[in-house]
Amino acid sequence: MKNRKTNQEAQKKHKFNIIDGLVLALVLTIVAGIIIYFNPFKWDQLEVDNTSQETVICVVELRDIESFESASIKKGDDVVFVTKGFDVGRIIKVNRTQSSKWELGENGDEMVLINDKSKETVYITIELDCTYIDGQGYFIHNQQLLVGNDIELRLPHFNEIGRCISIQSKE
Repeated sequence: MKNRKTNQEAQKKHKFNIIDGLVLALVLTIVAGIIIYFNPFKWDQLEVDNTSQETVICVVELRDIESFESASIKKGDDVVFVTKGFDVGRIIKVNRTQSSKWELGENGDEMVLINDKSKETVYITIELDCTYIDGQGYFIHNQQLLVGNDIELRLPHFNEIGRCISIQSKE
């Protein structure tokens, strides 16, 4: 009989209750807080290790620009991405070609290439500083720079939407 009472008393003493759960939760919270505060695993620096600052050369195509606007684009001009409002680069080269378009011929059965003397296609080569993130690409002030994307540029005398046709690292 005495043996039976000691077993029941031992079971009552080791029963898990709400107080034990609260104490355990408090201890785990304190340990997690200490780990986060002292940051032994350097979690905040993991992303930084995968990024680098790079100078890139980007070619942007501006199609069907009026000739007088095209003439105002000069080597050495600063370029601003309108969406971010920051100076992002400097024009290092400007190439111009006469704009042309395909139209239906007089007979209506063939396409004819027509040159438009009042408009030009301008290729501007821009040198700019970007952040490169491994596996994601180039970013300018958190805006990703991709070949094929439209970019709204503020040039010294006008704004224009161009298409990025080339990106390469200067290094």
